[in-house]
Amino acid sequence: MSRISIKTLGHPNLPIPPALAGLDELALNLRWTWDHATQELFRDIDPWAWGKKVAPIGIIQNQYRLNEISHDGVWQKRVSDLVADLHRYLAAEPEGPPTAYFCAEFGLHESFALYSGGLGILAGDHCKEASDLNLPFVAVGLFYRRGFFQQVVDSSGRQEHISPTLDPNLSPI
Repeated sequence: MSRISIKTLGHPNLPIPPALAGLDELALNLRWTWDHATQELFRDIDPWAWGKKVAPIGIIQNQYRLNEISHDGVWQKRVSDLVADLHRYLAAEPEGPPTAYFCAEFGLHESFALYSGGLGILAGDHCKEASDLNLPFVAVGLFYRRGFFQQVVDSSGRQEHISPTLDPNLSPI
């Protein structure tokens, strides 16, 4: 059994240039939510999208930008080094029977609005720590297509809420 990590479902139609092989792997494994070097990579690929809380799976769908950076040896090395680091991280074998962790929400990253506060943040931290400790751990939750709403105050001072619509193709699920 390979190391259990926070891994997502595959997205079969990601056109990654061969020179950036593994970039999709970095985007589809939620380790990027706590690995600063991987976060910086996706931020540097598209600073505007990263600033708008677009998850890496959405960022790597920008074919123009990927084609542009795929010709740069520095980018190629950066991606290959991070992919190798992810493979080293995943190579360790967990021991013992798996633990199932059920929660209604998981706060892993702002781009993945499936949490509303403390419980979700705590659950996300449990997942991250279990992965780093190489525990046989499986988190089970729900995908809320409408996510959790954000509260805003309108110009007359009334509190309103905005519910996002989460696109599974742009979400790390």
